[in-house]
Amino acid sequence: MSLLWFGLPAGAVCVGDNLFNALAPEQQARLTADANAAPWAEGLVFGATKGAQQLTLIGTYHMPDDRVTGFLDTLTPALDGAKALLVEAGPEEQKTLKDAMSSDPDLTFITSGPTLPEQLSDADWQRLIKVAEEHGLPAVVAAKMKPALLAMMLAIPTCATPELAQGKGGVDMGLIAAAQARGLPIRAVEPWNTVFTLFDRIAPADSLDLLRAATAEADETPAAMATMSDLYFERKPRLIFEMSRLLATRAGESPELVDRQMQLTDTVLTAGRNHAWIPVIEAAAAEGPVVVAVGALHLSGKEGVLELLRADGWTITRKD
Repeated sequence: MSLLWFGLPAGAVCVGDNLFNALAPEQQARLTADANAAPWAEGLVFGATKGAQQLTLIGTYHMPDDRVTGFLDTLTPALDGAKALLVEAGPEEQKTLKDAMSSDPDLTFITSGPTLPEQLSDADWQRLIKVAEEHGLPAVVAAKMKPALLAMMLAIPTCATPELAQGKGGVDMGLIAAAQARGLPIRAVEPWNTVFTLFDRIAPADSLDLLRAATAEADETPAAMATMSDLYFERKPRLIFEMSRLLATRAGESPELVDRQMQLTDTVLTAGRNHAWIPVIEAAAAEGPVVVAVGALHLSGKEGVLELLRADGWTITRKD
């Protein structure tokens, strides 16, 4: 499922019809209502205060898009008065992650037990080979990868690969570069290996379901990614969540399976991390104004960062 790429997907580099706009008006209205039922469903930039403490919270996505530069121009002034920038992974964490992935096969590969072709049906495996090779992963490599991690990788659109190969990033990387230019400290809200730890907690059967979903949705990925990015720049991140649910069912998954997968990814990769971030954010805020930039889907919802802060006594105000 595209939500496994817990930043938000590429847009202008992935060309396709806007799938939300192509829906019947009543279906658009239903999805919008479902999205708006969640707290803080719209908006990407928020201010938070608690006594004299101040936060600026920015919902980001990690992939390149032609609209990023203009958006960054509206965000970087917040760094001028900040004491630190908090992100999911700063330069130090990114380097540690890269080094670990190249030196520790246990992070990314199945080192004991059956490989993926032994766990999947022949039809599922053949489909996986096709999608993996489109992503530049030979079958012999894909066969040994941990399924949840591989699912996340296959959810990244191939249309974004050239931009990524050139070192182009999204909002997070732009803010990190701006902070570095200002000499502003950059801190991570979580350890570098958090996502790997969380993936390892997903039950094997659920991991395989996530992998099947990623391959089933691959044909529609460019248009889906373009749609999600449009919704992001329209400041409607929660609608991305609901649109992802719809596209998963259109790819042939049962509504019950989709609901379970959505709940799984939300609980494991979003809500649990949000709760863990709050003490880190509040400790940083005690030292002075802080800018917090995390994936936009982390902000909204009953267990989103904004609602968790509000419940802890912060006053939240939308700024965009």
